[in-house]
Amino acid sequence: MAEGDEDSGGTSRGRTARGVFATLKFRVVLVAVVSALLSGGASTYFMSRESERVATKLFTQQQSDEVELVADILGTKIAQLQSHLRLLSSEVSPALLADRDAVEALLLSRPVAREFFNSIYVARPDGTAVAGLVRGNAQRFPLQVGDRAYFKQTVMSGQPVVSSPVESKVTGRMTVVFTMPMRAPTGEVFGVMGATVPLESQDLLPSTLSMFGQSASVLVVYTRDGMILSHPEKNRVFQHVRDEPGLGPAFAEWEADGRTLFSEGVARLVPGYMVTMAGVPSAQWMVARVTASELALGPLRAVQRGSWGIIALIMGLCAVSAAVLIVWMTQPISRLRDRAEQLLRSDDVPDVGWPRARGEIGDLVRVFRKVTVERARAHESELVMIGQLRAILDHASTGIIITRERRFELVSRHIMQMLGYSEAEMLGQPARMIYPSDEAYAELGARVGEQMKAHGHFDGEVMFRRKDGSHFWGHMIGRSMVPGDPAGGTLWIMQDVTAAREAQQQLSWSAAHDSLTQLANRREFEARLMHAMVQFDYRDVCVMFVDLDHFKPINDTAGHAAGDDALRQIARLLEEQVRQSDTVARLGGDEFAILLPGCSLRRAKGIGELVRASVQAWHLERKGQVFRIGASIGIVELTPGLMDVAAVLHAADTACYEAKRTGRNRAVVYVPSVMPTSTKGLDG
Repeated sequence: MAEGDEDSGGTSRGRTARGVFATLKFRVVLVAVVSALLSGGASTYFMSRESERVATKLFTQQQSDEVELVADILGTKIAQLQSHLRLLSSEVSPALLADRDAVEALLLSRPVAREFFNSIYVARPDGTAVAGLVRGNAQRFPLQVGDRAYFKQTVMSGQPVVSSPVESKVTGRMTVVFTMPMRAPTGEVFGVMGATVPLESQDLLPSTLSMFGQSASVLVVYTRDGMILSHPEKNRVFQHVRDEPGLGPAFAEWEADGRTLFSEGVARLVPGYMVTMAGVPSAQWMVARVTASELALGPLRAVQRGSWGIIALIMGLCAVSAAVLIVWMTQPISRLRDRAEQLLRSDDVPDVGWPRARGEIGDLVRVFRKVTVERARAHESELVMIGQLRAILDHASTGIIITRERRFELVSRHIMQMLGYSEAEMLGQPARMIYPSDEAYAELGARVGEQMKAHGHFDGEVMFRRKDGSHFWGHMIGRSMVPGDPAGGTLWIMQDVTAAREAQQQLSWSAAHDSLTQLANRREFEARLMHAMVQFDYRDVCVMFVDLDHFKPINDTAGHAAGDDALRQIARLLEEQVRQSDTVARLGGDEFAILLPGCSLRRAKGIGELVRASVQAWHLERKGQVFRIGASIGIVELTPGLMDVAAVLHAADTACYEAKRTGRNRAVVYVPSVMPTSTKGLDG
């Protein structure tokens, strides 16, 4: 019997278990649990995939911006070197090219030829060097560059060329050659100025370039043909990029796409690598950043792998909680949950649609309703205020900064564009980051303190430093947010006034200089003479008047353009004969003046003879004719009888007239007791 009773009880319990499993409540719970697990797993999987896609996009965009920046830096360096070379080559004329000594003197006299280039030469179109410098020293060597491709390209195209790295015939080092064609007035290339810069030069490809940016990736600079110029591994330099992991396939794709040299950063995803490339058009170079996909996405994938266990636990807990809630929660709570989900819709009204209930559930509904309504109102007010403030900051035509305790608390879009920083890079950072140096920052702090104390605000022009290291001038107006309380923060309004300052400086320069010869004009010369007289207490100051002899035939025969060219050459010639502290000015026509401060009469005579001899040795070839001129020079030394500018200039003019009257092409010293009054009228 006992055995029979036991069988009957077991059958009953089995039926009960089967009944529980067959209930709708169990099925709903089962569906809810399975749905929670499936939706959680699927959402996590797709979120992981999406986060990896977004991370890849952001990473490649960051790399693209980086290679664009490096390409811009290299392009700027190359443009600066070409600008220096263009300026120097413009001083070489066909006549000067025929005079080896004159070319050599020109190169030696220009600091740019020594400071920016390892070697520099001037060659004829056939490739024969006329003269040159090597490491700042004059060299006369039988250099022949006519067989070099970059030289032929320069002569044929008449355009500047930047060569691929070649072994220098002069120094034997791997260098980049910059060539600049020299054109005659007719447009014909009469010569080429070439200059070399070592590949590893700080002015071109510094050794630190390969370490630019992220340490987990490789920055490579290479030519359009694929030769590596800069690489973190020195043994890879001058190898081909086809052997470079990741970059090789990207380079092959680029070649297949037409080898377009783009200046914008372009990303290419190849198996196992992320590659971004940007071009340097002026040198036909490319910059590439190569990052292994595992290095870039490894931290994210590691986090994803480590999160799966936690996510599974969370999904299990959620599933169990959902089952318990379905079994035990009342219908009002379900409606309350539904109402709360409805609040997620932006068009929902938070004050209506709540379920009716009593007891604790009713209290909970009322609390939810009150909190939701109050939060909605506060959020609406906050959005309005934030929108107004952001509109002010985004649309203000001037830069706006709010600082507290010398750190950035709020910045406008205009100020971020002006300084080159993002909002994340500025907020919370010390204000010192936008100033050129600690000294400049400390000096400005003292100025601000004095003006704030005296006037309650600061108003002045200050030099700032952008993120890229460049400097600019800004007009700053600052005022305390809470008067008398520095801890309350300071409001700053800034405008970029660099262009206005440069325009003012250019206007001042133009007013003081002769537009044809770039020398000081008469007014500036008289002002400098007055300053020198006071500075040297009316002693040890000499003045020369230089009147060119036989200059008129140049204008009459060769034309005024030739005359203007001659005046410019004579101006440079006069500047080469004097000291840096001296002033050469053009008074008008073919008349020049030279101010020699701190100079004895004996020294002035020697300079005068150098000037006369250099002018006499100069000649101009035009239309098959050779023109030569001379210089009649009047020299005057400050004496007690010459105490004002007018008297000094009159004395120098008188001595110059005496030089013309007594035969021209000579220097005459003013002697008050024997010199007649100057009378113009002799043919110059």
